[in-house]
Amino acid sequence: MVIIVNVGKNRKGFILEELRCKIECLRQRMHVVALEKGISHPEVLMISQKLDAIMNELYKADFLKKKVG
Repeated sequence: MVIIVNVGKNRKGFILEELRCKIECLRQRMHVVALEKGISHPEVLMISQKLDAIMNELYKADFLKKKVG
């Protein structure tokens, strides 16, 4: 979980960009695994769940960035 309260404006931007990069990496990995092992393979589900969790972190972090300024 990412907490961005009480960090500088530049650091908040860095955290958001880091989360976006993690999301893109997981999307690509999920796509490759789904092509290799099939869309219903347990590894695809695991990656999908990780992706969901990180996307939730991104939305929360982005919301806090906008709210805190």
